[in-house]
Amino acid sequence: PKKNKKRKAENSKNESKKSNKRALTQSSTPLPIPKNTIPPEPKFEKVQINPNDKAPQLKLDSEGFTLTGEKGYRMARASHSCSKGSWFFEVEILNDKGHCRIGWCLKSCDIQMPTGVDKFGFAYRDIEVCLCLESQTKRTEDKCLANKLKSAGSCVTAGLCRKYGETYGKGDIIGCYIHLPEVNNDTQIIPGSSISFFKNGVWMQEAFRDIPNGEYYPSFSLYGGSQIKFKTENFVNLPPTSFGIKPISELFVKPEPEQEQTK
Repeated sequence: PKKNKKRKAENSKNESKKSNKRALTQSSTPLPIPKNTIPPEPKFEKVQINPNDKAPQLKLDSEGFTLTGEKGYRMARASHSCSKGSWFFEVEILNDKGHCRIGWCLKSCDIQMPTGVDKFGFAYRDIEVCLCLESQTKRTEDKCLANKLKSAGSCVTAGLCRKYGETYGKGDIIGCYIHLPEVNNDTQIIPGSSISFFKNGVWMQEAFRDIPNGEYYPSFSLYGGSQIKFKTENFVNLPPTSFGIKPISELFVKPEPEQEQTK
């Protein structure tokens, strides 16, 4: 009888240990994260370059306005987008290293590629064409540099470039304008939409027309050590009033303070 009591006591003690261990394991095991959960976009107090929507190779200053490139073309997008209206921003070219593509693009564009590599990105580039439209033969950036016309820039979308405006470099201010008439959500192409660029206040003519429907972000693609500064307001060169622009800074709407509930 004494042996049975001792055995029962030991069994009871072992069961208690197992139960405690099981409870501890269950409490310390994290709940599974749903596979389709997407973390929310961070809230910005202003329109700036989005540090969470840029290629990691690009360097962004703490204020969110100065961007520096490194090696091959990479992209960054702004924190806010527009889908209707006429909007404008400026970019100041801060050095004479590398190359730039400045413009607008949708969220679907790959940040590891330059703006204009697909049909949902539209850019003004600082040098002339590097893609021969007649033969569809691609050339490298270096070969393009050897043959470029120093007086010409180019505009690019869907991987195709054409001569546009003037080349630009250190000290130049590039203005970026987009016009998006309001249409239904199921409209694929926006009739009458357009994108234009300015160099130091001079209109370089219309670059693109009737662009796809969607949310357009200011985009910045840098090659080599190129460095730019994003300007959202207090512009150096305002377009003529006929363009009816709004500064891109107005895409940020300050939330109204919550009213205290009356008891």
